[in-house]
Amino acid sequence: MRSYRHLLLVFTLAAAVLPPLAADANATTGFVDVDDGDTFAEPIAWLRAEGITRGCNPPVNNAYCPWASVSRGQMAAFLARSLRLEADVPDRFIDDTDSMFERDINQLAAAGITRGCNPPANDRFCPTAAVTRSQMAAFLARAFGLPTSDADPFVDDEGSPFEGDINRLAAAGITTGCNPPANDRFCPQQAVTRAQMAAFLWRAHGSPDATSSHRLVAAGDIAECALDSDEATADLIDELLPGTDGIVAALGDTVYPDGSPEHYAACYEPSWGRHRARTRPAVGNHEYYTPGASGYFEYFGSAAGDPGHGWYSYELGSWQIIVLNSNCHQVDCEAGSEQESWLRNQLAANPRMCTLAYMHHPRFSSGMHGDSDQLADLWSALEEHRVEVALAGHDHNYERLSPLTADGSIDPTGIASFVVGTGGTYLRPVLEQRMGSQVVFDEAHGVLALDLFPTGYTWQFVDTAGVTLDSGSALCS
Repeated sequence: MRSYRHLLLVFTLAAAVLPPLAADANATTGFVDVDDGDTFAEPIAWLRAEGITRGCNPPVNNAYCPWASVSRGQMAAFLARSLRLEADVPDRFIDDTDSMFERDINQLAAAGITRGCNPPANDRFCPTAAVTRSQMAAFLARAFGLPTSDADPFVDDEGSPFEGDINRLAAAGITTGCNPPANDRFCPQQAVTRAQMAAFLWRAHGSPDATSSHRLVAAGDIAECALDSDEATADLIDELLPGTDGIVAALGDTVYPDGSPEHYAACYEPSWGRHRARTRPAVGNHEYYTPGASGYFEYFGSAAGDPGHGWYSYELGSWQIIVLNSNCHQVDCEAGSEQESWLRNQLAANPRMCTLAYMHHPRFSSGMHGDSDQLADLWSALEEHRVEVALAGHDHNYERLSPLTADGSIDPTGIASFVVGTGGTYLRPVLEQRMGSQVVFDEAHGVLALDLFPTGYTWQFVDTAGVTLDSGSALCS
């Protein structure tokens, strides 16, 4: 049995110490040109986490360009995404046909947020013109239905047709002014910068927290009545998820040998059962040894999704989480299937920047079962929509793999993945690592703890002795 003791020594010496996120981008914001301590760092991080912007330099998009001015077309996109305006509406203006923001502009017009730029005709939007701060006040006042205010805090907006909107913005706490610390001026004719745009939108949405993380603890192949290792991993979850916060992702084959109600009661309930209220499971092949996986769906109830499907999604902080049914002999996993179509619709409608998927069978694995080729179409859908990371069990070992495309090629645009079949049942040796395999442990039960931030994630695989055997971090793309 391969022990990888040289790797164990390295990670034991650095036990539980997570390295910083990639040096070419800042951990909070995800951009190289916005330091985590900058004045506008939190609003910009929130903007990115919500999918309102990915950056200013596609396709890399590792920069935000905070001091660049915002065009009216860009402003339309910021607002439409922020407000989740998604419907296709009639074309309103004659000068936005060649604009990449035409759909956003039409959505703003249909929502009554813009009237046009050439009154009284107002058949033009002027998409490439810079947005002034006073125009921005009007857009935001209409978009968020801000109430009128008798307050008049600024000395430089007298006579402006937007004075009332500016005062509404100030009364709502969306702006404090342009000349701190006095802040008795608004600078209505100045162009809005991308940093200011982020701050305006963030405050309009109530200044949501954009820096907190949410923890997800994952493992599969769990409860075996003849062993006590599932009790040990359950104890580990107690330590990694104190209190009631966080999610337990049970990656299938939750109880052996057949997922029957009797085995859930006798083998799973005494260990991982105490975490059932916060468990979001994926269905494994052993669950289907009971017809229709009825024991599994009965035990986990609505948390397991529709019993006829076994796939579902949920949100954890700023992340979208996708749970798939990888039992392709029980449900169709091919392109055009109900599950694959559902997956594509979920991903296409997802405005969030970061997405994680998990299932029981791994698309790629160095373990005894190896790759699951029947998952290629589902993986392609995940890859096309830039899903960050995928988790699975099935092979009874721990493995971390490089980002891989659907055909198994190593590529930064692929999906990073983890196999965590170490929840409690018998372990199996890994005889040879496949291409793209980075780390393997096959002699330790344990769980994978992921801390999900708005712009990335950290991971640590912790064994039942409390030792962190693998850890690291990555940014969402």
